[in-house]
Amino acid sequence: MRKVAVAKSELPLATTLQTEMITLVDWPVAAEPSGAYSEAQPLVGRVVRTALVAGEPLVESRLAAPGGGQGLAAVIPPTLRAMTVKVNEASGVAGFVHPGDFVDVIATMAPRHDIVEVRSRIVLQGIRVVAVGEEMVAENAKPIKVPVVTLLVTPEQSERLALASLHGELQLTMRSAIDPGRVETPGVSPPELFEEEEQEKPVPPLHHHIARAVAAVAAVPKEDEVVEIIRGSRSEERKLHSHGGGQ
Repeated sequence: MRKVAVAKSELPLATTLQTEMITLVDWPVAAEPSGAYSEAQPLVGRVVRTALVAGEPLVESRLAAPGGGQGLAAVIPPTLRAMTVKVNEASGVAGFVHPGDFVDVIATMAPRHDIVEVRSRIVLQGIRVVAVGEEMVAENAKPIKVPVVTLLVTPEQSERLALASLHGELQLTMRSAIDPGRVETPGVSPPELFEEEEQEKPVPPLHHHIARAVAAVAAVPKEDEVVEIIRGSRSEERKLHSHGGGQ
């Protein structure tokens, strides 16, 4: 057995390690994790790059590189940026989005300022979530908590995300981490959405329309014919029924 440094309690992503967060436990030498530490002091000030559970070994692969800064800045890979956007309970996939998940971002907005009609389109795909939290905003002069999601994006993607969040509404769709493929879609507007529904309705064949027209004509009642009979100075009228009945 030998001593191994583990998390004393649950540690969120981007936590800067302090002495009170670390404890040493006995660990079988034959099962010692690769990159484990036997002392707590070298770990103080390091940043965890993933969330850890209580009792999980503090190994090098779970830590951000030294000198990378503190907090979330330490876990951002080179060439990428962390950007936070506001969401609501529905657009945040009902609270099921967690750090490490991958999402697509759908923006619903008017394409141009002179067009009133809105359009929904996937503007970003396969974006990694690095943090989920809340921030305080003012609504009717009262502070309220609004859910926010921090996404890991490239500089170009950050521009698209900023524009979409400013001029439209954002919706997140969760995707599998083993599905890296991209899908190109033209987006959809309300008229197009209803046009698709109309096109999906089955169209009756031509002979069906003809049969219905013939049945409608046959159903129109015909007027009875009237015959005037003169006998000397007397005259009378009698109706001849068109449906085959008697006089």
